[in-house]
Amino acid sequence: MRQFSKPTILLPQLVFLPLLVFLPRLVLLSVWVTPSIGLAQQRVPPVVVEKKQTVAENELAKESGTADPTDLESCEVKTANFVDVANRVEAEIAKHGEDKVLLVVDVDNTTLAMDQPLGSDQWYGWQYDFIFRDVESPFRVAKDLNELLRIQGTLFELGKMHPPEPSLPELISAIQEAGCTTIVLTSRGPEFRAATERELKRNGYDFADSALKINEPARGRFLPYDKARPNTHGLSKQELESLRDPRPVSYSRGIYMTAGQHKGYMLRNLLARSPRTFNAIVFADDHDKHTMRMTQAFSDSTITTACFHYVREQPNVDAFKESDKEAIAKTWAKLSDSIAEAFDASKE
Repeated sequence: MRQFSKPTILLPQLVFLPLLVFLPRLVLLSVWVTPSIGLAQQRVPPVVVEKKQTVAENELAKESGTADPTDLESCEVKTANFVDVANRVEAEIAKHGEDKVLLVVDVDNTTLAMDQPLGSDQWYGWQYDFIFRDVESPFRVAKDLNELLRIQGTLFELGKMHPPEPSLPELISAIQEAGCTTIVLTSRGPEFRAATERELKRNGYDFADSALKINEPARGRFLPYDKARPNTHGLSKQELESLRDPRPVSYSRGIYMTAGQHKGYMLRNLLARSPRTFNAIVFADDHDKHTMRMTQAFSDSTITTACFHYVREQPNVDAFKESDKEAIAKTWAKLSDSIAEAFDASKE
């Protein structure tokens, strides 16, 4: 790979302030980074994914997700190494020019991963499943989705994150320095923006200068589409009919918070708000449902779409699924009790 030139949320604040005031009493560090969790400290070696090397083999490999990531056709590729994403971006820039290539990356388990299992993407999925399937369990922390989102916001505010690969911020920065428009597209909702921006910045990411410019000011919360107005923002009547009523999203500083909605359609919606046009989109996400939806959303487009199912964190996801959940349940109970104690003490 030719080297690019090297570069020279939401817990409400009324909750966060008492935590700062009563931090000595809570002893949150001993609760939050308890050695009993184990998974954060015991990092598992990354998955090694075989990649085909010829165009002919690539054609046969696309369905299995092992296509050559530098073959310049629309494809889905499974990889544990972000350098494969960077290689594809570089190849597209060489073909189309840096102003015609868009890089889109996810947050959770893609650009960032939680330092501990509690509050991680896999933890949220585990808890969401209890609610979605209406399963009663001693491990269930929320009675409904709204409560789970409030708890997740607390964990985003208190938790810290790290890049799945140490070199990842530098790789993305080099792509940005090469002139490639680069944005974040996350399923997190707008209420988690503060914690999201904090951790991205703390880990060396900055998407403001490389952001996609749109024909409107930086948006606070807004509804991405109106079912009564098809083709207004990139979605047809048939596509809108397949979607639920819209949930508020936000786009600012190159970070698009889409609140769990169809990522392919959300990207098309954003592109429809921009004067820019692209010949190639490179997309990286840790969930294959999102890479499949992105591929589907651009299947009739002339834009080449390379979707990377990024699995660097998969060993930790698998380890969490197979782990004894007693330890993490106790950790949440301690943290929850500490927060409750802080509020009780603040009333004294």
